[in-house]
Amino acid sequence: KPLGLEPYFGSMGLVGLVPIAFFFTSGLLDRNDFHNALNWSVLILIGGGLALGHVMERSFLLQIMSTTIQRTLSGASLWTFTAAFSVFMAVIANFVSSTVAAIIILPVVASVGKSVGRA
Repeated sequence: KPLGLEPYFGSMGLVGLVPIAFFFTSGLLDRNDFHNALNWSVLILIGGGLALGHVMERSFLLQIMSTTIQRTLSGASLWTFTAAFSVFMAVIANFVSSTVAAIIILPVVASVGKSVGRA
């Protein structure tokens, strides 16, 4: 967990709702801001990507992917790892947005890098 605050404050998504509730109840933002000024497609994309990241982590898919990649590329150079992850990212980004692809791939890269002593 990035900050380790979830046991105290709950989900970071819920914490993010606190300022929005404050801004709307205090009058700093109004109904027009809510409907017209917010880019809902980006917010939904980020929320879906975060949900997908949580599912990957809790289903141990992240661990399975990093272990498989580590075994496959054991003893390879740093450039081989870089090329493999670039190709993997390109393939994933063809099916989902680049933001979601990064949310999926970066934890795998960090896990593999930590396990091979490169992070």
